[in-house]
Amino acid sequence: MSSTMRALGVVLASALLLTGCSGDDDRSEADRRTSSSPSPQPPPASPTDEASPVDVPNAPCAVRSHVPGERVTLQSVKAVAVYANAYTLAPGTSTTSEREMLGAYDLTPISVTAKGAEVPAAVRRAVLGSNLGRWPASGPPDEDGPHRVTVRNDSDESRQYVVYRGGETRRGTWATKLCGAPYNDGTRVERLAGRFSTLSRPLTKVRTYVCGSGPQDDYERAASRVCGA
Repeated sequence: MSSTMRALGVVLASALLLTGCSGDDDRSEADRRTSSSPSPQPPPASPTDEASPVDVPNAPCAVRSHVPGERVTLQSVKAVAVYANAYTLAPGTSTTSEREMLGAYDLTPISVTAKGAEVPAAVRRAVLGSNLGRWPASGPPDEDGPHRVTVRNDSDESRQYVVYRGGETRRGTWATKLCGAPYNDGTRVERLAGRFSTLSRPLTKVRTYVCGSGPQDDYERAASRVCGA
């Protein structure tokens, strides 16, 4: 090979080497620019994108045929001695108390239940309110009073007396239809039904029953069950 051809080969080889290095540098610079640029992030979801229908405040019922209200069916009513104290007195004796507390005798469970479902507080209040049962959520207290109580035995034999306050146990079924907040988004009607038990309110005034005498009404009949208890 001539000296001219060898010189030309050296020049071409040098040019190829420089071209290869220049390409690597260009790619590296491009890679650095790409890696240093922040990746685009998706826009944050707005609160309405993730809110469930029940979370929508004040969602009105859009079902035109819906008529709000509860249907309450009373199935049984029974007179009971809610609070009662029993006193046994010898002939010619008496007992007096200015601040007597009557103990619970027949406290009807106050409840509104639905099979397999939780009863909304507003529905519970409506069902109990329709049956004169507006007691606190905790139900009737364990004692009632204080009362002024005087019991006297004017007979010639020992007798037992029951001082009590009466009420009515009421049991039955209920049903309602729910639509709109806070139950759903207002596009459908949900049906809910169950049972209830409650106690009428207010109770009777303080009464006294003489054990062994014939009951004159349902309340005295309930008090007679306290005798000998």
